[in-house]
Amino acid sequence: MKNITFLLLVSFLFTAACSSNKEYPVKITEENGVKTINNPDYPKEGTYDLALEELYTLGKEEDNSKYILNTPVSINIDSRENLYIFDFGGPKFFVFNKKGEYLRSFGKAGSGPGDISLPAYFKISPDDRLIINDGRSTRFSIMDSLGKHINTVLYKSFHTDMELDSKNNFYASYSEDNMKDLSTEWKSFIPRQIIQKYDALSGGWIEIGRYPGHKMRIKRDATGMLFLSSSSLNGFFWKILPSDKLVTAAPQIYEFTFSNLDGKPLYIVKRDYKPFVNKEYKENSGDDRYRPNFTRHTLMDDKENLWVNLDNGINPENYIYDIFTPDGIFLKQVFSKYPLTLFKGDRVYSLIRSLSAPAIVKVFRYSLKKREK
Repeated sequence: MKNITFLLLVSFLFTAACSSNKEYPVKITEENGVKTINNPDYPKEGTYDLALEELYTLGKEEDNSKYILNTPVSINIDSRENLYIFDFGGPKFFVFNKKGEYLRSFGKAGSGPGDISLPAYFKISPDDRLIINDGRSTRFSIMDSLGKHINTVLYKSFHTDMELDSKNNFYASYSEDNMKDLSTEWKSFIPRQIIQKYDALSGGWIEIGRYPGHKMRIKRDATGMLFLSSSSLNGFFWKILPSDKLVTAAPQIYEFTFSNLDGKPLYIVKRDYKPFVNKEYKENSGDDRYRPNFTRHTLMDDKENLWVNLDNGINPENYIYDIFTPDGIFLKQVFSKYPLTLFKGDRVYSLIRSLSAPAIVKVFRYSLKKREK
């Protein structure tokens, strides 16, 4: 009986030890009421390939003129799952239904009400209004789903990004930098990013917060023209989630801060990470020896999982995404043949631009397939 008891005790201890070894070693610390979730350098559930079933492609050379895209820069989905593509080359919007069938197009260049000069991004509100950040004209243009102008909101500066919260309030950011001391020598600096909320009642802008931006290396030539290193193109990342959390990050640090919409930090998410070596690096080229940690093409899926797009070089063989749960756990790492732009249900949309081929938008049904060890 004693031998049986001893064997059972050994078996229990062995099982407990194995279970303990399998526990994912997340370290959580807290400072001034703000938690930091420190993940190890590997995902909890392992590595996956993104399995893609292509549904349709827009912008192929054999398509007719209604489908040919010039320089698409932004896409979004309305409440009926119609796809809107903003083509900077027009500039105009193309609209397609869920099956990829052409519905309409609208938009024209100009500086009048409803005209477009130099937008970089747009959002669609829950009631299907288009909010367009017209950066060069320092304004936001608001249109209905047919392209009819509704309103114009002025902004104080050139702006590149904008977001909406669940109550249709919209937010903008601009870069506060100092380029007065630039010369013909490469210099590094980190511009500060200011995020503001538009207050519809007062018609003014309320500052949410000021954040360290992305590291830039920049110089002027003898004529005064500006030159940016390729690693400077991965800009400051920020996004507002459907649950009304603000996420901010700069790519020189693998760290994402989740805040409320007043800018108060709630928690910080990190993981152990070593950046990829910059294959294009040359001495005195302006570029850094290592790539930034992630790209500005980081995005969220419908479940508010954060898909961090690692910067593993220009035109990589695979696009690599670290997936974090809404509470900050490094859950999976996913390899994709295509860059990912937008999630909607079981669909993922990919805006693909190339110097050697026409720009296209691909739409897939997706799933995850575990990689073999």
